[in-house]
Order: sequence, then C-alpha cells, then structure tokens
Amino acid sequence: MKHPKVEQIHRNLKIHTRLYGLYRKYNGKKDPECLWEIGALDGQDSISMKQIFEATHFIAFEPSPESFVKVRENLISIGVKLIN
Repeated sequence: MKHPKVEQIHRNLKIHTRLYGLYRKYNGKKDPECLWEIGALDGQDSISMKQIFEATHFIAFEPSPESFVKVRENLISIGVKLIN
C-alpha cells in the first residue's frame, strides 16, 4: 500500500486553515506570541503556519537525529528556533 506524503495529507485536510480559523474565533485578531511544533519531522507544519502567523515566534522540536537534519535544512532560513 502506498502512503501519501505528509504535505499532501495536510493539503487535503486543509488543517492549517482550520487551525487559523479556530484560533481567530477564540482569540480575536492578535497573533500568538509563540507556537511550538512538537515532533517537527520535516518542519512542514511550521512552514505552513509561519505563512499564516508571520509575526509569531516559532520553536520546532524534533528528537530524531535523522529527522533533525531535514528539519534544520527546511527551517533555518525562515527563522524558526530548533531544538533536538
């Protein structure tokens, strides 16, 4: 059985747009000060959410050394703090 890529799953569910809508519904117009991505894998959630919450400080945590290499490649240029 072929599994879809994480990015495709997120696009299909439109989860980031849904999260944004929920956040706005309960917290008004002010962006959050900080968001954490726990278990960042490849950092795609931080990339998507950074486009929505541009002024928010992001911290991504990835415990796997192998995945951390990929996360660093994907997130270092957009200013996300990384923790391994």
